[in-house]
Amino acid sequence: MRLFVLLQNELISKNLIIWSIAIGAILAFLITFFMQNVAGKVTRALISEGCIGEDKAKSLSELNIKPNFLIKFILKDNGMLRSVVFVSGGKMPLRLDTAKPTPDFDAAKFYITDENEFKAATRFGKPMSVGYLIVFIVLAVAAAYGMTIAMPYILSWMGL
Repeated sequence: MRLFVLLQNELISKNLIIWSIAIGAILAFLITFFMQNVAGKVTRALISEGCIGEDKAKSLSELNIKPNFLIKFILKDNGMLRSVVFVSGGKMPLRLDTAKPTPDFDAAKFYITDENEFKAATRFGKPMSVGYLIVFIVLAVAAAYGMTIAMPYILSWMGL
């Protein structure tokens, strides 16, 4: 019932709701694509190099991963990957040669615990194709466009 009250608000139209849902779905798919391809790159490298356990931890340079902005963002102390990927010694080493101490991603050694190996492998097992991303975006836009054109006819047919 509240949906119909919301739809009667002159500032919120049915088209706005449909396009908002489509844009939200596209953003969710983009985040999934990012997690599979950027965050997954780190976890796949750790698993393939056998960095399971703190004694087998390796640095990003040993894994042939250049620590760009996105890699640093997901590996910082409260980053997205830190529930699966851990730093040897428990804390990120700091660079003290700068004005403000910053994490030293060159010296940090990363690993995955035995308990999280399966979780990391299933969550980040293989990268997502760009083709899937394009197809999903095209389908979401096409569905939203179709709904904005067809919705008035469907609602009038339903008597709403």
